[in-house]
Amino acid sequence: RDYLVGPAGEEAIFRLTNYTILHGASPSPSHQISLVGAAIFSLSHAHPLLTASGHFMETVVQCTFTFIFGLFVGSIWERTQSILS
Repeated sequence: RDYLVGPAGEEAIFRLTNYTILHGASPSPSHQISLVGAAIFSLSHAHPLLTASGHFMETVVQCTFTFIFGLFVGSIWERTQSILS
């Protein structure tokens, strides 16, 4: 359940709300909106830095991979306009 529902819910929230808000608020080209969306998605995974133990390098690696993943999924979203793709 945690490996399927959590990531699927996270994607739905980020793609549907993030891109809807960004597209409505900005006349920027889609690729720029995808970059901003991926950056927001990546920064949302930086929460371990707020803890006392704040694992810096692990968080940097996680944010890097989530940024790349956000770019990938953002490009799919731009082409299909579907969360199910």
